[in-house]
Amino acid sequence: MKLKQILAYTNDILTEQMLAEMANIPADVSGIGSVYMYASTKDVVNGRHGPRIKISNVPNRFDVNDCFVMLVDKFNPTTKGIVKLSKAAVRDIEDWVRQNFEVLMSYWNKAPYPMKDGTVVGPILTKPELIAALTPLV
Repeated sequence: MKLKQILAYTNDILTEQMLAEMANIPADVSGIGSVYMYASTKDVVNGRHGPRIKISNVPNRFDVNDCFVMLVDKFNPTTKGIVKLSKAAVRDIEDWVRQNFEVLMSYWNKAPYPMKDGTVVGPILTKPELIAALTPLV
């Protein structure tokens, strides 16, 4: 097998694994207008950054070329990148991250995560488990 074929094959496998780890979070799951997001696990990024979600600036769909990130932080979720959404939408996303922090962290770490009340979330290992565990913004 030629080197180019090996690299192409390896890239295909890695891309499939990465896509398997990324969970799309549409507006009907988050409860936030027409905002479309996705979350990944730490395995996908190989330690390049901490827990975060990507948020599309384009309504009702994810556009990889027009998005920004929000750090998943219980007390101070902050954005990085060019944000084209309204300030109100960004505040709603911040509130949603705080509300779903333990669930997002369980998915990120693929491990159980303790909640404030002493119960434990997870481990959340799959995209369907994540979507089922997330709660819409209240």
